[in-house]
Amino acid sequence: MNNPDFYNTIFRRKSIRKYRKEPLESSKLVDLQNFMERLMPLYEDIKTEIAILSEKDIKLLLPIRSPHYIAIYSEKKNGYLQNAGFMLQQVDLYLSANGIGACWLGLGLPQKESASRNGLEFVIAMAFGYADGPLHRQSAAEFKRKQLSEISSVNGAEELLEAVRLAPSASNTQPWYFSGSKDCMIISRRLPNILNKALYSKFNRIDIGIAMYHLWIAALHQGKAIEFTRDNYTAPKGNEYMATAYIKSTDKKLETAIFAGGCFWCMVSPFDVLEGVIEVKSGYSGGHKENPTYKDVKSQTSGHYEVVKIVYDPEIISYEKLLQAYWRQVDPTDDGGQFQDRGESYRTAIFYTTEEQRQIAEASRKAMDESGRFPGPIVTPIIPAAVFYEAEEYHQDFYKKSPKEYKEDRRISGRDEFIKKYWGDEYYDIYK
Repeated sequence: MNNPDFYNTIFRRKSIRKYRKEPLESSKLVDLQNFMERLMPLYEDIKTEIAILSEKDIKLLLPIRSPHYIAIYSEKKNGYLQNAGFMLQQVDLYLSANGIGACWLGLGLPQKESASRNGLEFVIAMAFGYADGPLHRQSAAEFKRKQLSEISSVNGAEELLEAVRLAPSASNTQPWYFSGSKDCMIISRRLPNILNKALYSKFNRIDIGIAMYHLWIAALHQGKAIEFTRDNYTAPKGNEYMATAYIKSTDKKLETAIFAGGCFWCMVSPFDVLEGVIEVKSGYSGGHKENPTYKDVKSQTSGHYEVVKIVYDPEIISYEKLLQAYWRQVDPTDDGGQFQDRGESYRTAIFYTTEEQRQIAEASRKAMDESGRFPGPIVTPIIPAAVFYEAEEYHQDFYKKSPKEYKEDRRISGRDEFIKKYWGDEYYDIYK
């Protein structure tokens, strides 16, 4: 799994303890189920299963009522608790990034009929649903966490470990400790005292897995790769060894381009097929509403554009070539939408992420305007990149998931006729 947006979510997420009563839409539950089927395990040799449960399936020792719950089950092997924390934290961040509240439930237990699944043992549960109150923190200053010096003795890894410092943990105990070097971190947990041992021994191991996932996301954000191993290094006094993180630079700096070109269903495949493009995600950007849904954007009340975010390797494909592909997909003279899709969410726009991108985009637009290819002046704005909100799962790679519907949508939209009229065979030049 590769979701760079989780990094920004780490600095805003909060544990939600009050929920609205209404359940999530069935489409969102399907998206969640599809996401959970692709979770990345910490240790691949440990069998797990994750299930969505209802309120009647859970016994709560604390009054945290929500319309839905998630339970993770696992075989009991060395590292299974860390593995459960690592996997379920992916779900926590996914929910938060998609406008849904969540909270780990250390004191939530399944009813007898849900206590095990396919021979796997229940580990821990999570509540989720629409938040009855603010979903996110306004800034990282709102977190009540230990200082970096209290959780690490590693020099030169402050940015990596800041994401770890903000990770959730049982009763906010933050049991993790990082020693060693910035290239080889020894991960251990502080041993609880005798009074807390019975309560926190299990949960603190899960907490370590949560922290390890935050470390993985932070490394990904920096263009680094992590290999987690269980080498049984000696941990600092008063700590128990958990794992080792070998951190290496991938020596590849990936870059991001964000384009609005009308319906994002039709904007993915033209970039997906270009060599050097790593990933294309559909989403929303440029508006005023936090965590917009497709319904919000389509209603033309959120101010967002439908956009595609393209992660690419600049050593293989240039930003200039991506712009050449972009101009071939859109009618840049239309400021009221694109083809059959009308409204502000369907307008064209180029969102630049760096000053260099701005300069390249402006030169490209000027050249395209002066070429006389189109019947009127180009009105596509070039604006600073705003927060990108990933669209619902069913929108991602729509041309692959629903090829018949995708082809029909393109056919009736008028997009292909426009491309043929104004580009002809030249359209294919950049794809050779």
